[in-house]
Amino acid sequence: MDFPERGFLLFWQLPLKDKLRYFEIEDEIARLKDIAETEARTEKLNSLLKFLGANPIQKVDTAFKARFGTGIQDYLGIVP
Repeated sequence: MDFPERGFLLFWQLPLKDKLRYFEIEDEIARLKDIAETEARTEKLNSLLKFLGANPIQKVDTAFKARFGTGIQDYLGIVP
């Protein structure tokens, strides 16, 4: 199984299938930056991360930061 190096940065209790799913959609999350309306961007992000359950951004934010240099909310201009 090919597992990204940043996999250890994801929340440790996530099942392997959820970790792999995150890496499948990570580029799609980054592309949300192209959506002009903040509310639409937030809704799409929530939809993409819904499979992670409660506090999804916190579960993947460190891995996102390692690749993009900043957290998901800062990257997308979403106010927490």
